[in-house]
Amino acid sequence: YNAEELIREGADRFKCVVVPPFHNIDTLTQLAPDTSVLDQFVNHTLNILMVGRVAPNKGHGALIETLAAYRENYNGNARLLIVGREAPQLASYSQWLRELTASKALDGAVIFAGGVSDEQLKAYYLAADFFMLTSEHEGFCVPLVEAMAMKVPIIAFASSAIPATIGEAGLVWPERNPYLLAASIDYLNRDESVSAALGYMGRRRYEHVFSTGRIAEDFVGALSQAGLI
Repeated sequence: YNAEELIREGADRFKCVVVPPFHNIDTLTQLAPDTSVLDQFVNHTLNILMVGRVAPNKGHGALIETLAAYRENYNGNARLLIVGREAPQLASYSQWLRELTASKALDGAVIFAGGVSDEQLKAYYLAADFFMLTSEHEGFCVPLVEAMAMKVPIIAFASSAIPATIGEAGLVWPERNPYLLAASIDYLNRDESVSAALGYMGRRRYEHVFSTGRIAEDFVGALSQAGLI
């Protein structure tokens, strides 16, 4: 996505090399999860997870509307786990999300977890049945890669860099229709084989494209191609 933007502005396509950002996901996968989070959220309720800072471009409103549609039409025993820091300067946005939650009669079904430790983050991924992203813009989106590494099936809106990051390892839709997204949750929840296959495909994509070792190889190759080593 970022390379194509450069090329559209006149950069030489043959001099553009894509290298994913380095991350600490390998460490995350090895951590022991926070058991208090698992005790709270691993039960008979379906968990839809979103990880990312609470900001307008992240599209949390669409997630809340999707949860309302899913609970009304398919399964009333489901909740949305929103993991991410809430900045004081965006307090009006946070308040709007809570008002939307109340207007949809979702009090108690939308959990604003705030910023969390790595051990807690690991637990949220383990507790999640699905990872959903309805962001309006992502330059890359590391949480998508975290979800792949943790084998959490992904449902997402195809904006900006999201399709290029997910590849074929998730359900990616060209619109943020809450009823379409709710139907996607229902489909994956009813067909465990498809859900498991998406989780496996995500893990395989992580290992082949986004693991630390693979990114290091790509980085060295980019430096070599540029004549810097």
